[in-house]
Amino acid sequence: MSSAQDAVDYSNQAQYRVVADTRCLTATLDLVTVPGQQLYEMPSLVIDLITILDGANALPYVSPHDGLTMASRVDVVDLGGPRFFTVGRLLGIYPTPTEVHTYTVWYHTRPAALTSDAELEVTGDFELAVERLVQAMKLEDDGQPELAAEEKANYLLDLTHLRRQATLPTPAQGRVIGFDQADRT
Repeated sequence: MSSAQDAVDYSNQAQYRVVADTRCLTATLDLVTVPGQQLYEMPSLVIDLITILDGANALPYVSPHDGLTMASRVDVVDLGGPRFFTVGRLLGIYPTPTEVHTYTVWYHTRPAALTSDAELEVTGDFELAVERLVQAMKLEDDGQPELAAEEKANYLLDLTHLRRQATLPTPAQGRVIGFDQADRT
């Protein structure tokens, strides 16, 4: 393997880790409902949901248990507007849409795979964290585990600051709803 490919591989691995540890990348997608369809598959780049907007208003979140219970009822309960829930990688809208409607989904995203080591999606302190992890990998591969461990320890010390910086407000940010976990408040 070439050293250029090694640099890309190191950068990919480091950027994935920084993004997973900090949730520093956000994105949006338009969810267009289909009449009669309640569940919608989320793209694989979605880590977890931040919020779902109907115009400027955030949809209230209901637990997967409550969402599935309501979805299985034959009589639609009027809750004063639509709600959303998640089950696995599926996003559910209650009540089941009866017409086409567009919602804006805000989410934390995974970075795209790199094709060169010069095109990181993260910037600023997050980019410096990627560089720190790349350096640790190089040191470890070069037979210097003590120096690699020191770089990794410094990265872990930086995580508190990075996480705080990554959670700066985004539009209507409220709860973060994970696909594979209970909601965190």
